[in-house]
Amino acid sequence: MFAAGTKEALLVQALKFLGKEHVDQTAIQAIKKFLKGTKRNEFEKNLKFAPQWIRKILFDTMMNEL
Repeated sequence: MFAAGTKEALLVQALKFLGKEHVDQTAIQAIKKFLKGTKRNEFEKNLKFAPQWIRKILFDTMMNEL
């Protein structure tokens, strides 16, 4: 995996396990807290090869945070 060992890679695996239909506001808040302090360029680079539905969730969640 391109981003192995990063926070984003860990989130990709967690979201795959959780499933798209189970991502709720609690999960969104946890994602924001987990990624606090992440640099935008690293965030984008590490999500380059993530599945589309996961990229959408993470980019929508972090749009105003990064």
